Amino acid sequence: MTDAEGNRLVQKYAVEKVPALIFSSDAAAYDEFTQGFPQVGTIEKDGTFVMRTIPPPYMNVPQNKIYGLVYLTYLTDNSCTECYNVTLHNQILANPQGFNLKLQSEKYVDISSAEGKEIVKKYNITSVPTVLMSKDAGEYQLLVQTWPKVGSVESDGTFVFRDLTVMRGKYKDLVTNKLKPDATQQPASAPAQ
Repeated sequence: MTDAEGNRLVQKYAVEKVPALIFSSDAAAYDEFTQGFPQVGTIEKDGTFVMRTIPPPYMNVPQNKIYGLVYLTYLTDNSCTECYNVTLHNQILANPQGFNLKLQSEKYVDISSAEGKEIVKKYNITSVPTVLMSKDAGEYQLLVQTWPKVGSVESDGTFVFRDLTVMRGKYKDLVTNKLKPDATQQPASAPAQ
């Protein structure tokens, strides 16, 4: 987009997100392509096809800013040796067959640290381990559709994972300061009499 031809195309077709795909009017020869294209882009007056739905991460041209690079924070309790492995979240979130989030960075914060205490207080965290994601996670539509079932989106845009039972492992309830059992374990039945 910074060379002469790229800049000309950005201006001519009002491209707001890159990378973008621009197809010549010859693409109209393919009926299925032409019929489905309005779901992802526009067909311009000159017959050119301009893809406008761009998966993250992408550059927002007018703002000259990249969107869709996510900062992931693992909030842990180092004293909880039986708690589930919080890095399992990465396998779900960054998996190409899953949510396919592109991570800018990952960091671990323990609840006993100053930063950990601040996070717990700011977001009213009641169970650990958990994860928090920066607001750029909101660029991933599949995640946005699924998230209300397992977490919250805070007023600053931070995504907070809250339903630890779906991880099928032990976790610590910070309100009672007790270990919660693995949701997959069945309670022991009473002995036969």
